[in-house]
Amino acid sequence: MARTARRSSGHRNALNDSTQGPSNATPSTSNPRKRKPDAFNRSEHESGQGPRKRTTTIAEMEQRTRYVDQEVIEKEWKPLPEPMQNQVKEIITAAKRVALGRTSNLRARAEADAVLERVATKLAKRVPRMPFPLQALKAPVKGGWFDGDGSGARNRALEAELRTITHAAELLKAEIAREEVRLRESRQALGRLKSEAVEETKTLEQRANNVHPVLQRLSATTNAYDGADSIGFTPSGFPDDHRSEVSDPSWESLLSHLREHLKRAQVNRRPMEGNGNPTRNPMRLRNT
Repeated sequence: MARTARRSSGHRNALNDSTQGPSNATPSTSNPRKRKPDAFNRSEHESGQGPRKRTTTIAEMEQRTRYVDQEVIEKEWKPLPEPMQNQVKEIITAAKRVALGRTSNLRARAEADAVLERVATKLAKRVPRMPFPLQALKAPVKGGWFDGDGSGARNRALEAELRTITHAAELLKAEIAREEVRLRESRQALGRLKSEAVEETKTLEQRANNVHPVLQRLSATTNAYDGADSIGFTPSGFPDDHRSEVSDPSWESLLSHLREHLKRAQVNRRPMEGNGNPTRNPMRLRNT
């Protein structure tokens, strides 16, 4: 209204001056002042380029409007549960802190604090009565709402368990490597023993093939008790079959010495047959 009155008075003065003549015309002082361009517009005018678009560094969500019937809202929509209401209040409080932190002027900060406090109080009172769709009330995670602190604690516990299991696996791998080395050494030793056993068996077979037929027969008929009966010794003399098998004249002297030795052993054994084994009965051995 004041600006309109100024414009009308200025227009009236201009008409009066024009009727009085050009010599008495005076400039009107009631014309509105022109707005000076600010620094941003001044730089644009000086550069000769048009107005520049301001770049925004904050991501903004695209606004979407969805029209829902009032009946659907009244029947299907429900207010938020208490945990979600507390989360909404925390979000409002965090936004208020951010807005207050941007202002360094104490007076402006106090005014902003009062305004934001009133807005936050109104929103906090409105939230319990505001209806929300069922999709918003459903838990985004199976088993409850997402808990960052609980997830971090579970993550740390799983990492500690994984570290323990990894260390145990490394120890088991090292033990398996040592056991494989021992098994390899044992197999090598077993291979050497088998080869030595095969060579020893071949050597014994060669020696057995080189033995005289008489000794082969004696070794075949040898029992646990190596007595006179096991070698075919009789008091009357040697069997004819043993004498008939000896065809080498070089063995005659050896066999004659062996016969004499056996005869002496038999003669020396006769006095001891009546007393039994003197070594088993020390009293009888002492009496004799």
